Amino acid sequence: MKTPLSPQERRDGLKNIVRNLAWILGGKGFAAVASLVYLALLSRSLGVRDFGHFSLIFSTAQALVALAGFQTWQTMIRVGARSAMERDWSHFGRLAGLCAIIDAGGALIGCILAVVLFYGFAEVLNLNPKFVGMAFWFSCALLWARMTTSNGIVRVLDRFDLGSYVEAVVPAGRLIAAVVIVFIGASVEKFLIAWALFDLLSAALYWVVAWKLVPQALTRANFARWREAIGENPGIKSFFGITYASSSLDALYRQGPLLLVGLLLGTSAAGLYKLADQLAQGIGTMSQLVARAVFPEFALSH
Repeated sequence: MKTPLSPQERRDGLKNIVRNLAWILGGKGFAAVASLVYLALLSRSLGVRDFGHFSLIFSTAQALVALAGFQTWQTMIRVGARSAMERDWSHFGRLAGLCAIIDAGGALIGCILAVVLFYGFAEVLNLNPKFVGMAFWFSCALLWARMTTSNGIVRVLDRFDLGSYVEAVVPAGRLIAAVVIVFIGASVEKFLIAWALFDLLSAALYWVVAWKLVPQALTRANFARWREAIGENPGIKSFFGITYASSSLDALYRQGPLLLVGLLLGTSAAGLYKLADQLAQGIGTMSQLVARAVFPEFALSH
């Protein structure tokens, strides 16, 4: 049932953007500090060569996530903003079901690509044969963990505070895991397992938070009618295509150079490149954080 906002519930766009940005910066600031610490622990404990293997596996998995993912969080915000504002939870739930189905389909396709890549071209990537199986399972875990529908639900409902808490699970978990692993004995396998577990935990928590916010939307009945969302939202197919193309190009830009270094110069060089690239990427992070805070507000204001 639609219940439009009253005049007293009007939004202060700039205030909301600043507040949302503060939550994002707080979470990302903590993640940045934590990542520097656990990256130092990881690289020192593994050594250049094994850190290079870890970097190749992690970057390849991230590239697969980007190539197989459709950035459904953007669709939830862009298309779902009106139904969220009008409290039309049936429409919102059908859209969430469609986005979740697309997320799951992308993850399945990504797992198939991972089979081909790791079991067919591991030698091309200079990947140690003993890491092939682990690399495949790690990539599959990351593909299922990085589905973004629940992320979009939390953002379009203007709960950036809850999103920041959930996203803090990954850097905090990695930091704790890195300290424990260094203490008990470091290995590539242990770091990959820890990274995958905390990504999966964060993904599960996002869905729990999303359901707690709008249980009336995220019902089995609404998800079962996901096909209706295609007809209800003209232009949604084009929007999916645009966001997919954008994320794929971004993946080539971010992960392509490291994979190329590993291909041409070996795993040790890939490890050194990863360290340098991690520091360089921090410079461009600010613009992305601002965009995340502004985009939901623009969609809701429209």
